[in-house]
Amino acid sequence: MQSESNLISLSEDELLIELGKALEADSLGAFPRPIVVLKQRGREFFERKLGECQEIICPNNTVRELALGGFTAELVAAVAGLIESITIQSAVAPLAILLCKKGLTTLCAQKWGKIPNESSMN
Repeated sequence: MQSESNLISLSEDELLIELGKALEADSLGAFPRPIVVLKQRGREFFERKLGECQEIICPNNTVRELALGGFTAELVAAVAGLIESITIQSAVAPLAILLCKKGLTTLCAQKWGKIPNESSMN
């Protein structure tokens, strides 16, 4: 598993693979899985957790304010702090980064409404 600072520079696909690796590390699988399997497992986990993440993240005013400033390490840390209770520890960083990179203004659009300059934030 890469450090959070290294994860920030990864693409969405690479983050999904890292998420899959984190999930695999938590299971008792004896053999490493192919990258395509790790990516799919990461994607399925991400999609399963979106609703829970939305319920936890969107009501948080601090995250909303940080999101106005765009993608930053501080935003990722705030999101990670909120979601750590709903996932395994090794999956927190890649999940938080994926959420932030995909765009919290999209995830929280229903709660936050339209935010000025949101196209520059996602």
